[in-house]
Amino acid sequence: MFYLFGEGSGVDSLVRSVGAVDVAEEIGWVGEKPMTEEALIAMEPDVILVMTKGLESAGGVDGLLAAQPSIALTPAGERRRIIDVDDSVLFAGGTRIPDVIDGLARAIYAPDSLA
Repeated sequence: MFYLFGEGSGVDSLVRSVGAVDVAEEIGWVGEKPMTEEALIAMEPDVILVMTKGLESAGGVDGLLAAQPSIALTPAGERRRIIDVDDSVLFAGGTRIPDVIDGLARAIYAPDSLA
């Protein structure tokens, strides 16, 4: 099961903090809801943010694209711009937030700066 996280989910403020646009929030998506293929394709995301364990359980980017072919039909899927964030820090808050914001910003805007 794949979910989209929109306004009020916590991910929206993280995305905004790096100057990006949360396409789910932009279309009025509130909270967390199961993703439909049509909704994802219509949003045309340039980047898709996923949790690390979820990506691992899908078999990496290749497995994710095979399990959810609609992702491949998005600009993010076409360019394989799938960014994973450690599950334990994505919603943890606290002192790790600056590290999460830094990592997300670099993954979006300067991916070559990551090891």
